Amino acid sequence: MKDAGSIAECIELAFKDDPKYMLGHLKDLYDSTGDELFNERIEKICRKNELCIDCFNDLIITEEHEVIGEYMGVPAMETIHKRTCSRCGKEI
Repeated sequence: MKDAGSIAECIELAFKDDPKYMLGHLKDLYDSTGDELFNERIEKICRKNELCIDCFNDLIITEEHEVIGEYMGVPAMETIHKRTCSRCGKEI
């Protein structure tokens, strides 16, 4: 589809106040056309709004600390942030 970019832009502009509704329309277009541009837009909007790429619900962000070794006799810790969907449980 050669006008997929302009169609996606129109949908994003029309539904900019409701990202979940916008994502539903983009997902329908991706499912019916298979054009990867729609899928790329879906992923971009989900990242920007902290939404699940599968069901478009909010992500829960948790923080975990992991020991990655030691520095001068003291355990060295790394902070890991995990994003998990509040509905389907998928880790993003």
